[in-house]
Amino acid sequence: MKKVKSILDNNQWACQELFEALKPFLKVRRVKKKEILLSEGSLCRNIFFVAKGALRYFYIHEGKEMICNFFFEGSTASDFQSFLNQETSKFSIVAIEDSIVYTLS
Repeated sequence: MKKVKSILDNNQWACQELFEALKPFLKVRRVKKKEILLSEGSLCRNIFFVAKGALRYFYIHEGKEMICNFFFEGSTASDFQSFLNQETSKFSIVAIEDSIVYTLS
């Protein structure tokens, strides 16, 4: 939980009150290398706070994987457009090593 607090502290929009409000909704999740956290075409239902490990954010274009971003310890990962608008995601998120993430649904 300290990792999530640290991540939120690094974001200027966050504050102690926000962290306290989110705490009951955060769940720790251990993910294995190559485990899929979000699949292209599905609805994004989570925001991931990376406590340990690394994630890859990408889409497929003409059969090729197009990497948009990597998320490492201390990062916040999600398809925010899909999450906020409740529309299908155009991206996938996959663990590139064994990782620990906190999920906010």
